[in-house]
Amino acid sequence: MRIAILGATGGTGYETVAQALAVGHTVTALIRDRTALRPDGERLKVIVGDALDAASVDAVVEDQDAVFMSLGLSASGSAAEVVTVCTVGARHVLAAMNRHGVRRLVAMSTHGVNDSDDGSPYVRSLWQAMGERLKDKQTMETLIRASAVDWTIVRAPRISEMPPRGDYRVGERLRIEPEHSVSRVGVAGFVLSELTASAHVGQALTIRE
Repeated sequence: MRIAILGATGGTGYETVAQALAVGHTVTALIRDRTALRPDGERLKVIVGDALDAASVDAVVEDQDAVFMSLGLSASGSAAEVVTVCTVGARHVLAAMNRHGVRRLVAMSTHGVNDSDDGSPYVRSLWQAMGERLKDKQTMETLIRASAVDWTIVRAPRISEMPPRGDYRVGERLRIEPEHSVSRVGVAGFVLSELTASAHVGQALTIRE
């Protein structure tokens, strides 16, 4: 399968690249720093550009079977910081997918936005810490939901670098408490399964262990 990955040098994007290559898929990665990811002539193509640039996004989406967006929202930054990379990136991705006839999209989001804002202690603390930056994810989700592509949104709570502790849980109404987390390996594995099997088209799912 040919998979385009935006945000390929972030933690989850990088792990998804590794897992995809390990099972024989071909990956085209959009990166800003040409030294961050070494291309492989056969199965890993690297395009240097930016998700904020429509031409860069078009180049990475062309001739692909599926797209994974893993943009924005690092742990650093203030609650008042306004970020638009997810929103603008989603506009460019959806336009490119429509232009090139690519149907499958998986987008990485965050538990606590839109209908997953359940007022729990975890979500309240997240909004206090990240505030304006979460609105970028909300707008991204709205754009994706209104599109004609076959989309799945994956919402994660705190992502751990530890090995998976067991099977993860996914659901549209999972409650997250402050102690909940999910391993990055598990998130990437679920994303890859969705890109290839499309079991949850048209759903926004929270994942946790």
